Amino acid sequence: MNRGIYGAAAGMTACQDWMDVVANNLANVNTTGFKSDGVQFRDWMERTLRSEGGTGQEIGSIGAGPAVNRFFTDFSVGTLQETSRSTDVAITQPKGLFAVEGPTTGGPRNILYTRNGSFRVDAEGKLVNQDGYSVLDKNLNPILVDQNGEQPQIDELGNVTPSRVDPTNPAPTSSIGVFDGQFTKLGDSYYQASTPTTVLDAPQLRSGALENSNVQAIESMIQMISLNRIYELSQKAVTTQDEQTSKLLDSIKPA
Repeated sequence: MNRGIYGAAAGMTACQDWMDVVANNLANVNTTGFKSDGVQFRDWMERTLRSEGGTGQEIGSIGAGPAVNRFFTDFSVGTLQETSRSTDVAITQPKGLFAVEGPTTGGPRNILYTRNGSFRVDAEGKLVNQDGYSVLDKNLNPILVDQNGEQPQIDELGNVTPSRVDPTNPAPTSSIGVFDGQFTKLGDSYYQASTPTTVLDAPQLRSGALENSNVQAIESMIQMISLNRIYELSQKAVTTQDEQTSKLLDSIKPA
């Protein structure tokens, strides 16, 4: 096996995987509530080196190039943009996502999670997001707004006023649920979680504001330029080592 070629080729593959992540981050630099992704690498193949022809003590290890170990999401808070809309709300701490109820096809409930707090009141008096999905409270119930001609107000704890639960109790207070857990990104700023829990301490929310994407555009563009250069160097290394191998084979041919 030509270890040099395999190592350089592994570097090219790793660059392409990383480039895809950076490109997706840049494409969502203006997406409300978007959280940037990152890549963690490991050695594609690592071998232990031993002295005395492999029978002696361990003297180190040698790798064969990088490979993707896992993808991860950076939940650091993005900048806040004031909108002055009473139904817009932003989470001002890294922990926590809103819960909304997505469409179903007759199966179990499709609970989705998002950092995008751009909400509105629909014709039925439900608090919904921009896709029309019901915003859920701490008990995963839809939030109904008392339709009195005024826009509801949302405080820093997520309490919605005025809200309603049933006709006999026209103006209680409902609270927007904020959940924590192990989230899996689905796309369109939505996530899924198997066993989410409500944020135990008081959620830190800001009404009349939205959270911008936490993607650093300049940093991402610098990463993209660096990755392009690394890819080109790895590609050149493959070509150079292939040429050297060919020259070596030519030199050992019998006269």
